[in-house]
Amino acid sequence: MNKKQKKVLIRIIAAVVLLIALAFVPAEGWLQFALYMIPYLVIGYDILKKAVKGILNRQVFDENFLMAVATIGAIALGDYKEGVAVMLFYQIGELFQSYAVGKSRRNISELMDIRPDYANVEQDGELVQVDPDEVEIGTVILVKPGEKIPIDGIVVEGASSLNTSALTGESLPREAKEGDEVISGCINMTGLLKIRTTKEFGESTVSKILELDAGGIEKIGPTSAITASVDAVEQIQMYYSTYLPSLIYSILAPIYLFFHLKDISMTVAILLLIVSLLLLPVNNVFRSKIEALRSNYWRSLDDMTGYYMDSLRGLTTLKLFDRDREHSRILGEKADILNQNINRFMKINFTSFLMTEALIYAAIFFALVDSSAHIAAGTITISQALVVLMLSYSYFSSAKQLMSASHTALTAIAAAGKVEDILNTDTSRPYDASLPADPKHFDGIRMEHVSYGYEGRTQALQDISIEIPKDSVVALVGLSGCGKSTTASLLMRFCDATSGNLYLEGKNYNSMKPEVLRRHIAMVPQQVNLFSGTIRDNLLLADPNAADAAMMEALKEAGLLKFVQASEKGLDSDVGNAGASLSGGQRQKIGIARALLSKAEYLIFDEATSSVDPESEREIWETIGHLAHSRTLIIISHRMSSVRSADCIYVLKEGKITQHGSHDFLMKQPGLYRELVLRQQSMEVSE
Repeated sequence: MNKKQKKVLIRIIAAVVLLIALAFVPAEGWLQFALYMIPYLVIGYDILKKAVKGILNRQVFDENFLMAVATIGAIALGDYKEGVAVMLFYQIGELFQSYAVGKSRRNISELMDIRPDYANVEQDGELVQVDPDEVEIGTVILVKPGEKIPIDGIVVEGASSLNTSALTGESLPREAKEGDEVISGCINMTGLLKIRTTKEFGESTVSKILELDAGGIEKIGPTSAITASVDAVEQIQMYYSTYLPSLIYSILAPIYLFFHLKDISMTVAILLLIVSLLLLPVNNVFRSKIEALRSNYWRSLDDMTGYYMDSLRGLTTLKLFDRDREHSRILGEKADILNQNINRFMKINFTSFLMTEALIYAAIFFALVDSSAHIAAGTITISQALVVLMLSYSYFSSAKQLMSASHTALTAIAAAGKVEDILNTDTSRPYDASLPADPKHFDGIRMEHVSYGYEGRTQALQDISIEIPKDSVVALVGLSGCGKSTTASLLMRFCDATSGNLYLEGKNYNSMKPEVLRRHIAMVPQQVNLFSGTIRDNLLLADPNAADAAMMEALKEAGLLKFVQASEKGLDSDVGNAGASLSGGQRQKIGIARALLSKAEYLIFDEATSSVDPESEREIWETIGHLAHSRTLIIISHRMSSVRSADCIYVLKEGKITQHGSHDFLMKQPGLYRELVLRQQSMEVSE
């Protein structure tokens, strides 16, 4: 509970104690009134204050006003206990709702902290902490009290209570004993458990929730992932914290009120019960109609958000070419489409609201007419008629709350489908440790008859074969769109070949998990991503345990040591938002230093100098030249002069290898390589 909730709880307890005490005080008249006003004001002063503010702001008929009228009316009729009790129970309900909303928010944030850091495995009689990725199916792991269950499995020994709230939102602990299945992400609370794993970590529940690799992100798109993981989750939170409680309350409240009203007027009680229960299927009819709109809504939201983000990123370019007004117009059109879809939602919601309000006020009007008739006939008193009218409105307060939450609920249902699409994205990667080794036993990286195509597009690579000997420099060149970067993605295993095989020092790529493979291969992309923080923070991404000496050595190899030493704070110098405090060349050099710090034997430079100034480009190529003496380099570059010293150059054209060999060999052959070199030389001469 937060501080505000604790204060409300204290007031509730105080009001209950005072109410019980007053039951034993023999007071009458004004003294009784004064005494009962003490617990009433203790528990309800904030509601009365909000009701007055609502009247002053011309927002009269809200729940605070109605609660004030109901309780003051009961006190005016001499029912002091009922007036205080109604206010008390209302505050209890508000406290539960506030707590539920806060808890659902915390549970969503806790999803980001459910990834286990290690697994306890018994080796040679000793308990050893290992990476969950290294645990195979069938391994028995030990989970101590207070630790997270790292991998799905079955309990083979022990019994304990499990905290599943981060996964399910359920606060009640779940008991686990021998033979029970348990899922990763739960926290072991009491006893020691021995669990035989039934899945690898990559296929476990927690991993499925948290992991979407590069291929998965490409399938759904980064913008779609953002809208689903932020907007959709917020909508789902509102569904569970507001709509569902209102739905349950709208079923139970009319039945409860029926028994309080039937002794005064059975006709009105039956009518109100029928109308209140009829509102639910009416609401459901409109809910089914909204299902047809959900895909259009999310598609238009993704489209507008993506276009907006692209426009922000490329604002300088748009200004340079005077295309900002055109982009603004298109953005407006996309916003209009989103607005139209939202209006369709609202139109259905408004129609639902109009119909339900008509039913509600027709029923209340009938109750008013019926009560007036009974007063005239002398069968009920004025106080009883007032109770009928007040309860008539209370009959539908839950339904009105349900209607107000309906739009959010309908949006949340659509959002749930969006989240489900992401969770159903296939994040599995081919892995079979028993795959045969490279028949050539090649010492390096070998691609054998590899093909790859992006979904919905033509083949990016067609039957290519490349050999990258260890301790050599290999270059990939070609026109834009020929498949160079796709080859780099395959080498890093960001995606898997649709056909053919890749081998690393004799091992099949698919016989190694991606995270194991990437310990041997690192890449410096066209644009290095730096994160807000210090130089140290960004370098430690490659090796969290790296010492300062190792980081300085990596910076020295990358050609950035003098800059860091000259900075007042050294490694603790702030890089700014996404590296904004650094030049393009400095960002690329930090990227190189980070790759070196990973201690990978193979380094891929994918157009690493394409976005830097000429001076920085020269310095980076000098750095790459020095690295050629200690690493195996794969260089992808549009500048032909930078690859002429490579041991072997592969020329790609339309996804195929058309030539390969040394620079001197290729210059003697007619073909694309010679054409590209001569074209670039002529451009440099003209400059």
